[in-house]
Amino acid sequence: MPFDISSTNDVASLRADIRALSKQPDVIGRMSAFSGWKIAAAEQGPGYRLIQCNGKNKEPLPGFYVTNLVLQGGGTLGLAHAGLIVGLEDAGFRFPAIAGTSAGAIVTVGQFALRGPSILTPVGEKLTGLVDEMPMDTFVDGPRAVRRIVKRYAAKRTLARLVLLPGLVMALRHLLRFRGLNSGLVFENWMATLLREARVSSIADLTARMGRIATDLSSITDIRLTNGRLVPMTELKTQNPFLAGSEVVAPDVVLRLIATAMPTGMKFCLPEHLYLLAEEYNDLSPAKLVRMSMSIPLFFEPCVLRTRKKAWADHIFGEIAPFVSDRAAREMAELEELTFLDGGLFSNLPTDEVVKDMSPDVASISVPLVHDNPNVRIRNRASIGAFVKDAGAVANAVRLQRDRDAHSGLIRKAPKNRKIMKIDTGRANWLNFTMSGAEKEDLYLAGLKRVRTFLSEGK
Repeated sequence: MPFDISSTNDVASLRADIRALSKQPDVIGRMSAFSGWKIAAAEQGPGYRLIQCNGKNKEPLPGFYVTNLVLQGGGTLGLAHAGLIVGLEDAGFRFPAIAGTSAGAIVTVGQFALRGPSILTPVGEKLTGLVDEMPMDTFVDGPRAVRRIVKRYAAKRTLARLVLLPGLVMALRHLLRFRGLNSGLVFENWMATLLREARVSSIADLTARMGRIATDLSSITDIRLTNGRLVPMTELKTQNPFLAGSEVVAPDVVLRLIATAMPTGMKFCLPEHLYLLAEEYNDLSPAKLVRMSMSIPLFFEPCVLRTRKKAWADHIFGEIAPFVSDRAAREMAELEELTFLDGGLFSNLPTDEVVKDMSPDVASISVPLVHDNPNVRIRNRASIGAFVKDAGAVANAVRLQRDRDAHSGLIRKAPKNRKIMKIDTGRANWLNFTMSGAEKEDLYLAGLKRVRTFLSEGK
């Protein structure tokens, strides 16, 4: 029987606190100043209308605060994202554009599918049910002996036992052959079922829904300004915050996932870069896109997909060739397959991807997942374990600096409405796929607590 997170007293109490805080005049003022806009259903017909707001607003206005949302990868720590989204929805926020990497991609696509074609639809209860029922232990789906090794390692139990030697040998052979200990098929099939129940059976379905949302955002009928004046969009076109110098919102703006394409070392934005892959992939479930984004090196087998030859060659010669030798460019252009690894290798918090094609007037919240692990000091220590830790520290530092650079560039453009909301996940193990219901609840609560702090302290 699944653990029912929504029924626990701690969750119910936190959600009640968030709803109460969101109605306080000073909180309304802070949230209005941060977002700048609220969105509501059009007064007549389909679509939306916008209500301008600012820090002077102390009384509730109709609609929902507008902010884009960016979710960082972090393995099983991504359960905290679900709590944060539920809390932000309880506080009156909705998300026109969402992006995520790895675990963030799972929650991003789940949220996108569950809310349907309208960004106003709340997904909190369904998302909580998804967390309750997620069969994470089955996602470790390698051979039995390999599963045993993986689960012992995730539980931080020693592998230095003679009885484990056959499993260790099998794990090594599996890595050499498949480049990953687990196939990832159980996860992909589970995600495909979830999406199919939400009427998103194929990538074509996903892109159609993206197009519907983008069209509705582009064709907002009217804006109510802070002075109360109702202005038709035809008279005040430049005031639509979802348009950045263009007439329409591009469909690939409202949803972005990040994967790493090898051997080119390319940051692959999905579904934006799907045109570089074979056309038949449009018939696959969007679960394949998530699987591409969360292919944790060594833990999951990479995804291998065929290229669309002309589009791929044109991309290489147009975008990659200036940075590599002519011979390397020719060899890359001839690639018939790409191998996809976890997007967190290049962009674990893709803030720039979700907002670069929207006006700076649209607020954004970026959500890093941090955990309380001891600092790793780079030293010349003569052990394999020390070498692995040092290499990991260097890789994490490079990735972290890239994410900081992306956020710093956005801050220079619009410093007031770019918010970093890191979630402290304590000492939770990001590879623990066998966590208990109580451990799931702790991560979920961490997301809710972060929203409460955001409302009460404005940070």
